[in-house]
Amino acid sequence: MSVKIKQAWQAGVPLVAVETADPAQTISSILRDLNGKLEDLTLLQWDICRSLVGKNERGKKAVKLLLGDNPVETLCDPTACLNALGKLEGEHAFAFILNGHKHWTDADRLQAIWNLRDEWKAKGSMLVILCESAATLPAELRADVLVMNEDSPDEERIDHIVEEVSKAAKLKLESRERQKVLDTLLGYPCDYAVEQAFALGCSKDGVDIQRLWELRIQAMKTLAGIEISMPQETFADLAGCEGAKAMNGAYITGRTPPRCVFLLDELEKMIAGHGTDSSGVTGHIVEQFLYWTEQKKVDAELLVGVPGAGKTRTGWCTAGEAHVPFIRGSMSMVTGSLVGQSEAQMSRMLKAVDAIGQGRVLMVATCNNMETLPPEIVARFRLGTFFFDYPTETELAALWKYYIRKYDLKDKAPSVSRWVGREVESCCHRAWLFRQPLSEAMKTVVPVSMASAGKMEALRKSASGRFNAAAYVGVYDCDKQTSAPQGRKIGGLEQ
Repeated sequence: MSVKIKQAWQAGVPLVAVETADPAQTISSILRDLNGKLEDLTLLQWDICRSLVGKNERGKKAVKLLLGDNPVETLCDPTACLNALGKLEGEHAFAFILNGHKHWTDADRLQAIWNLRDEWKAKGSMLVILCESAATLPAELRADVLVMNEDSPDEERIDHIVEEVSKAAKLKLESRERQKVLDTLLGYPCDYAVEQAFALGCSKDGVDIQRLWELRIQAMKTLAGIEISMPQETFADLAGCEGAKAMNGAYITGRTPPRCVFLLDELEKMIAGHGTDSSGVTGHIVEQFLYWTEQKKVDAELLVGVPGAGKTRTGWCTAGEAHVPFIRGSMSMVTGSLVGQSEAQMSRMLKAVDAIGQGRVLMVATCNNMETLPPEIVARFRLGTFFFDYPTETELAALWKYYIRKYDLKDKAPSVSRWVGREVESCCHRAWLFRQPLSEAMKTVVPVSMASAGKMEALRKSASGRFNAAAYVGVYDCDKQTSAPQGRKIGGLEQ
């Protein structure tokens, strides 16, 4: 970031907005890179509580001249401060404004920022506005303010922080343990957060990896539209779905194994309104999604098919099989009520996924209705589309065994057809909850094959010959019947 700021300053850019989670860190990195030139600059910093302060001798003299006989409180007003900066004598001023996103929406402050553009460009000065997000930057300033992003700490930077904290705590980390520590610290927005989390996970007995994961999960929950978990279930706990498991298993053992699995559940509902939303919010969110997937070359697969057939669970067990975090994102959850809030939260969610995955993200999206997805979105899933049909007899038997054991039932599996995993679990749960035999509990379960028979058959026929089969390796054929391999353990039980 500091290098970019220096280049912008040397090019004569007068107004810059920097998106950062830690303004103090950003200011320090900029000043560190400007070292050797600091004596020739007038360095200033403003926030609403401390007013305008000088960051070096020239800055302190400038503040004294600007204040004169006026009390410090005068410049606690953002507009008064910006107007005062316009009167600053001399060249090469560098002023930092903290929490700019809280102040630039008012008309008078907007005008005061704009007024500095030509004057400060001529003087070789720069106003750096530090903000959480530049998504709310007024339209009147977008052509005049250069927007930059402070990147989250990468693996190299985190490794340096771990090294420094370990030395201070007199800890020695073996290479394997060190890598586990680094994995738990990817995704934090700034150096300070990484340092604090690692310090909390350290004790005289060593590093508590589990504690570091807990801290990371808690931190991710504060981000709009994102949830993070560490699944324990693996492919052994996923009945059937041999085609999907074969693809994901090959990906996990391939050249670039994932550092996280990013799930977008029921994608068609997340983008509902795209193209018809008069506010444009949904369109902006979709635009960000399309740009992100293309720019980052995200490996992605689309899971479509019968509701409850195991699409979401496939993503969950893939993360467990790879021993990586499972991130559930929702484009509907990032929608906010304020202008620009939705775009800002979407940007923050994708930035967090980037920080955790470090270029190795496996995105899995589920969908129950392909016809509602625009072609440009479908095209982003370059690993292909998998269709999840009703379980075969072998898969269904495995599902009954798994859930009968999970709920500690003594019954034998009832004879049913075209039930999906969700319905099997629902039946077992009711039998456990109501202390009923499975034969009684199943009477109140209405499978989707019955409730939406026509719709499901139309879905199956439309998918035939178009997508990969989730149940076996190959193209899906709605008339083809297959069985899962015999003797494979599902949840610790032999099929």
